Amino acid sequence: MSIRAGLRLALRDTVLLRWAALSMLTTMLDEIFLTFMVLYLRDDLHASPLASGLTMGVGMLGSFLGLFLLDRLLGRVAPLRLLRVASLLALVGVLGLLLLRVLWFAPLAFFIVSLGSACLYPIVEAQAYARLPGRSGLMRFISSLGQPFEIVLPALVGFVAGRFGLLAGLALLGRAPVFFLLLAPRSERSSNAQPII
Repeated sequence: MSIRAGLRLALRDTVLLRWAALSMLTTMLDEIFLTFMVLYLRDDLHASPLASGLTMGVGMLGSFLGLFLLDRLLGRVAPLRLLRVASLLALVGVLGLLLLRVLWFAPLAFFIVSLGSACLYPIVEAQAYARLPGRSGLMRFISSLGQPFEIVLPALVGFVAGRFGLLAGLALLGRAPVFFLLLAPRSERSSNAQPII
């Protein structure tokens, strides 16, 4: 199959496009979220450098634990179920940050966000590549179509935070788990059906 024909088929595969969109959205809970989280701790919760550092450290522990658990659970639990659980965990953590705006709770909420969000990218990427067996170059090209979003996102969140406050910026980024719950295929069968060869 030619590259052009493969690309045409890939762009008609709605499940693949969903996975590609979700791969792009993982950036919402990545470095940009960390940056605005540090600013939120400092400016809104008036955390000391030590408290901010400890909170970031707790978040890193959550990420490591999430990846550790994901490694142990893959093969035993369906990827879509893991994705839904990870999305719900991240959403619960985000809601905790947004609703309970107190310093003592921030490390726990950030731990929960990190625990869930660390699992999102590996699951989404694995599912996306599974749709294109033997066509990893084509998958990388499709993923690269989301780069404009990644470039614009920090400026967009910065504008929202500058206009409405850091909490609003975090709330914008914190919508990512909702998108994962809405856009992920509903069943393993629909996720895995008719891969492009």
